[in-house]
Amino acid sequence: MDPGTDLEEAIFSIKEDKKITENIGRDIVLDLTTEENEFKNLMYPVSMIDDYSTGEKDLTNIGT
Repeated sequence: MDPGTDLEEAIFSIKEDKKITENIGRDIVLDLTTEENEFKNLMYPVSMIDDYSTGEKDLTNIGT
């Protein structure tokens, strides 16, 4: 992580459906419903903290 990044801004919570919406739920702003979407959006799931080596490999393989 970039040393200039504020750690408190780097971690946020999201609803159980893993979507951020606008316009009373009509427009999806961020969809993290799949692991691939999480990695494409550079979001590392907290549930994978203990398995960082696997997640890091998956994260670096996105787009290749």
